[in-house]
Amino acid sequence: VRMAEALGADLLREMRYGADGYFWADTKEGVNVVLYGRKDTEGRNRINDKDAKGVYYVKEFLAKGKAGGGYAEYQFVKPGQTTAQSKRSYVKLFEPFGWVVGTGYYR
Repeated sequence: VRMAEALGADLLREMRYGADGYFWADTKEGVNVVLYGRKDTEGRNRINDKDAKGVYYVKEFLAKGKAGGGYAEYQFVKPGQTTAQSKRSYVKLFEPFGWVVGTGYYR
C-alpha cells in the first residue's frame, strides 16, 4: 500500500487542469499529503488551520469528505498574491488510502 500511496501522491502533485487547477490531499486526521507548490506543507497536520475569517477549512474538508463528498467555502491566498480571496472547493474521501482529496477555484 505504501508504494501505491507514494505513486498516488506523485500523480496528484503533478495533475493540473485549466489555467490554475490542481489537487491536494490530506489524511483523515488532517495531515497534508500533497499540496501543489507547497512542499513545505506536506507532512504537516493542518487540522487547526484557519482562513482570514476564522473558518477551520481543513476540518470542513474532512467533514465533507467523510460524509460522502461536498463543497467547502473559505478564504485562501492565491499563489503570487498577498490577500485572501473567496475560494470554493470540492472534496471527497478516497477510502483505500484514507485521504480526503480536493480541488477548488477562486470566486
